[in-house]
Amino acid sequence: MAEAPIQRQILASLHRAGVFVWRANVGGARLPSGAVIKFGIRGQPDLIGMLPDGRFLGIETKAERGRQSPVQRAFQARCDRNRAVYLIARSLDEARTALVPYGVAL
Repeated sequence: MAEAPIQRQILASLHRAGVFVWRANVGGARLPSGAVIKFGIRGQPDLIGMLPDGRFLGIETKAERGRQSPVQRAFQARCDRNRAVYLIARSLDEARTALVPYGVAL
């Protein structure tokens, strides 16, 4: 399965479970004036939110053969150093299993 459907499944399940989470894009847009607005942080996970205990939650979704880029690994390392929760999920079931220790039941 491609990443986008995995993201949608996980996001919908987290919303049903009452977890505050959203899809986070990285990129830019050019305004009619020609100005460029950039958004997001390079390497940030696809889904960002907060666990019920207030900790940062980042979920990087990957297709079966997808791999983290170096900037994604660096972002994960920053999360790990700050005791944030960063997960890599290749399916809804994988996300479900990974979130159990944090008190989230999908």
